[in-house]
Amino acid sequence: IKECKQEINILFRKDRGQESGHIQVYVSVTFDEVEKLTAELLNEEYESGWSTEAANIGNLQELPKFIEWKLDEKTDLNIIKEEILEKIFKYGMTFFEQYSTMEKVINEYTKNIKSLNKYSKIRLAALYICNKREKEGIEVLERLEKQYPNLNLKYGIK
Repeated sequence: IKECKQEINILFRKDRGQESGHIQVYVSVTFDEVEKLTAELLNEEYESGWSTEAANIGNLQELPKFIEWKLDEKTDLNIIKEEILEKIFKYGMTFFEQYSTMEKVINEYTKNIKSLNKYSKIRLAALYICNKREKEGIEVLERLEKQYPNLNLKYGIK
């Protein structure tokens, strides 16, 4: 749990017009301070509920693949329960450790900087700033403003 909220979310998606559906499992970490600053930088109202990092449990496997479990009247819930628990313990707990501190999230983001979208880069700037590395956060924001002149970020530099 360290400095963030760690959650396991189990969602049920009903099949339209059927008496069946699918279960999806997600793990997430949230640093409220980071999410509040990210919203502020974007000139947006903060809405709780946004995760700093989240993933479908299947995308954390060695060969990432979105997974869900079919649920209908014939489904053996014990089998699904065991599969879900196995995936949570095998992949979810590693995810929680990998993203348990702001410094660890910064390290993961910077390892994959080229694949981050502009919103993830804004979140990276917020992570830096919240982690008392303001200069690096401002540098990320300045690069973003050059790359996206209409982004209209709010951080006090003109």
